[in-house]
Amino acid sequence: MKCSLNVHREKVTDARLLITDDGKLYFHNFPCRLLAKIVDVDADLSQALSEYGSIDITGQYKFFYESTDSVGWSFEPLNLPLTLSYRNAKHFIRIAFSNANRFYRFPMKDLESGAFRYESDTALRVEAIYEGEKLLQSFASFEEDCNSMYITFKIK
Repeated sequence: MKCSLNVHREKVTDARLLITDDGKLYFHNFPCRLLAKIVDVDADLSQALSEYGSIDITGQYKFFYESTDSVGWSFEPLNLPLTLSYRNAKHFIRIAFSNANRFYRFPMKDLESGAFRYESDTALRVEAIYEGEKLLQSFASFEEDCNSMYITFKIK
């Protein structure tokens, strides 16, 4: 599967990162139209993504270290299931994301106050698009011949 080498960097300011006490996080109002910029294996799929509205991407976070002044954390985004209609049929698409191998820190005083409010930028990386179990396109940035997309959520 060939595709042109392109690294797309998108900054999303209309979406919000919501973090809950039970280990879950949500990228609220993610604009699916951004994904149309990197899909080059199927023009109809790309068009359907460009017309799709916003959706929440979910994930789980975990703490991985603590010091006296800061806490480290990371997250794992869950696959994003989409039902798209194109070519007179419904297609069950799954978008796989990663956390772009990033880890984050925030002050220990924020955790001690009972409020886990992360107020910095957070990034996702698009890994692949599937229809059912069939891989439609990979976006692994380490492969010389593929697109990749990094999406940074800018906290207002």
